[in-house]
Amino acid sequence: MLESGQILAGRYGLSRRLADGRVTEAWLAHDRGTGDECVLKVLVAGTTDERAAFLAAARLQQAIRHPRVQPCLAVHDGTPAFAVFPALPGDASRLRGRPWTELVHVLRGVADALAALHAQDLVHRDLKPANVLIGDDGEPLLADFGLAARVGDAAALAGGSPYSMSPQQREDQPPASADDVYAYGALAYELLSGYPPHYPVAATELVPGGEPAPFAARLGAPAALERLVRRCLAQQPQDRPSAAEVADTLRTLAPDTGAVPSSAERRRVELRPPPASEAPIAPAWRPAGEVMPEPSALRSEGFRRGLMVASLGFLVALAGFVFFGLPRVVAQRGVASTTPLAPASTPAAAPAPRPPAPDLQKIAEAQRAFDELRPVVARRFESLEVRGAGRWDGEEYARGRRQLADADAAYGRREMAAALELLRASDASSQAAEKLAAPALAAELVAGAAAIEAGDALVARKRYSEALRIDPDSARAKRGLERAGTLDEVRRLVAEGAAAERDGRPDAAVAAYRKALALDRDTRAASEGVARVQGQAAESAYASAVSAGLEALARKDYAGARTAFERAGRLRPGAPEVTEGLAQVERALGDRTIGAHLAAAQAAEREEHWSVALAEYRSALVLDRNLLPAQQGVEHVEPRAMLDAELASYAERPERLLSSEVRAAARSVLERARAVPSPGPVLKAQMAAVERAVVGAETPMRVALASDNLTEVTIHRVGRLGTFERKDMELLPGRYTVVGVRAGYRDVRRQLDLLPGREAPPPLTIRCEEPI
Repeated sequence: MLESGQILAGRYGLSRRLADGRVTEAWLAHDRGTGDECVLKVLVAGTTDERAAFLAAARLQQAIRHPRVQPCLAVHDGTPAFAVFPALPGDASRLRGRPWTELVHVLRGVADALAALHAQDLVHRDLKPANVLIGDDGEPLLADFGLAARVGDAAALAGGSPYSMSPQQREDQPPASADDVYAYGALAYELLSGYPPHYPVAATELVPGGEPAPFAARLGAPAALERLVRRCLAQQPQDRPSAAEVADTLRTLAPDTGAVPSSAERRRVELRPPPASEAPIAPAWRPAGEVMPEPSALRSEGFRRGLMVASLGFLVALAGFVFFGLPRVVAQRGVASTTPLAPASTPAAAPAPRPPAPDLQKIAEAQRAFDELRPVVARRFESLEVRGAGRWDGEEYARGRRQLADADAAYGRREMAAALELLRASDASSQAAEKLAAPALAAELVAGAAAIEAGDALVARKRYSEALRIDPDSARAKRGLERAGTLDEVRRLVAEGAAAERDGRPDAAVAAYRKALALDRDTRAASEGVARVQGQAAESAYASAVSAGLEALARKDYAGARTAFERAGRLRPGAPEVTEGLAQVERALGDRTIGAHLAAAQAAEREEHWSVALAEYRSALVLDRNLLPAQQGVEHVEPRAMLDAELASYAERPERLLSSEVRAAARSVLERARAVPSPGPVLKAQMAAVERAVVGAETPMRVALASDNLTEVTIHRVGRLGTFERKDMELLPGRYTVVGVRAGYRDVRRQLDLLPGREAPPPLTIRCEEPI
């Protein structure tokens, strides 16, 4: 967190925070290198993509050289990243309602700046009063290139200011210079009339194709200027003039004498007592962006205010003397020097009562409360605008903005009590709008999930991006945006797996499904496909073994039949088909007695063929259900047969042990195996094989990664590795996706397969080398 007094880059000392947004903060700072005041725009949060976008916008502004574009003095790509700008008194917001002769100079300068941008195929895309700064000389400077993009760039960031976005920008169409011309018309409309177009209708309630209401400049304006503004606000891009044409038209309206008075000129105060007929002097709110007066100016201002108050008291005393003391003096002198006059036919009219003097203390208290609360409310509305509140809460948000504008208007009329009441109402509306963020976020997440299920990557990205605007820390929105980025490829792989299934190619189907799961582990269709294909393979193997056993019986190949049924028994222990098949084998032999069954069972036990032994004991019980040795043999052999089948399943399919749940089940089986007294060589070999497979699945393997120290490297399900030239690390066996990101270059993605029991793969190189 940034704090006053902190030094950035060993040069810039932070003085005070000017504004804050979702991922950036603006600070007034002191440049130790030059001794000048400057403004730092600091990136304090955000994703890797947002950092890249911030630096790209700052460098773009730094590269533009034009007298009407705010210069970017430096860009620092460190921690934190920030850009340096000259400190300026304020922005064009304080010019609302000024005479058109003052505004035309500002509008012409902005049009010149836009024309220069458009000549380079650049679009600003966020023109509004707050992004037009006014220098000490009264000249306008175009600022904030955070949304700037090339003409026609379909990958440009979405967004903009609700009241100044063109219909095409609101529909997320590719950037065009006509978007800036529309925003320019909205800027001129607001400065001349005092309110933005369509005011007070909320931006979310705008009807496509709807024309703004006709406006009237507060102090009048030429008809040609009003026609020009209306042309800029045309709904169709082809009906709007170019920025160069706008600038040329403005030059024909007035000579270059309409510059906004400089801050030094605005601070000149003429000391003279106010006439008795005028309203008492009330403090006036000054925009947050204006430079604060020096201590000497404050002392001078205090002297002036004291002089004004003394003058006002003198005038009140003088009026009292005129109305009460002077008539008595005149009457006494008239009696001493003249004879009494005859009474007039009509009595003299009594003087009109004077209105009560305003309570200056209450006015001052209201102004102080207004000045303290307004920056808080303004910052909250700026945050709501960045979070897209105009889209998900048009009513409270629009009401609050109207109340804030009305409060500023009342302040300008010096109606302090009314201004404070309106400001407090605006504060309440902004807080009410903030409370609606949670349900709006939930709705966007639900819509994004529905788009993922429907396979619409474009809608999913849009919904999850809106969710991140509302809550930049939403883990669900970030995960959803990741899934949307791979959705098209995942759907292609799932379709490829389904086609392989239909064609009877189970191995290809499983491979395609697993590739889809490597890109998006939450793809239900892929996980269900893997389980389905593997289940079908096991079922097919079991059916094949049973069928082979029955065919061997038909050929009277009893040894082959027994082998086939035993194989089926290992795939599905205790299955009735296996038991019946083995029984048929024994009955077919004809000459076997109970003793022979018992002997065969005991021989099978010694050889640790537990399923054969179990079948022999059960065959003996078929002949004599009360035979105690056979009953005891079943009780002893059946658990070993099940244990033998479980161990065999893990040893024959070790890839199953990559799952933590399967490894836990395997350990449980091993514990049961270790509890067997006097284990034989077959059991020991099975236990050793399963233990090796479990340990191999849990033993990290050494992996070497090579990069260029410029690419940001991330391993999915592992984490962000940052930039490096070579990194050696250990990873558990499995399949990993390695992604490289570098600003200005196309992302790269590599697959890393680590299989237990195999040698470590060669070093994997991950570099972004293809410029965008």
